[in-house]
Amino acid sequence: MKIGIATDHGGFGLKEELVAQLHGAGHEVVDFGANKLKPDDDYSDFPLPVREFEHSEAPGYRYWGINE
Repeated sequence: MKIGIATDHGGFGLKEELVAQLHGAGHEVVDFGANKLKPDDDYSDFPLPVREFEHSEAPGYRYWGINE
């Protein structure tokens, strides 16, 4: 399965762990960022490319997220 993923600083560590697990399970992961930890980044910069990717790769996909 091809999976798009993104996060800001708040979920950066979790995203890195999740990407490794997804790769280990044989999935293709398209990482839209953040690509390095920046304490002042803004989440709104990251989800739109994922949403566009999902709409082009998987029509009917339901976009969702996790917030702490």
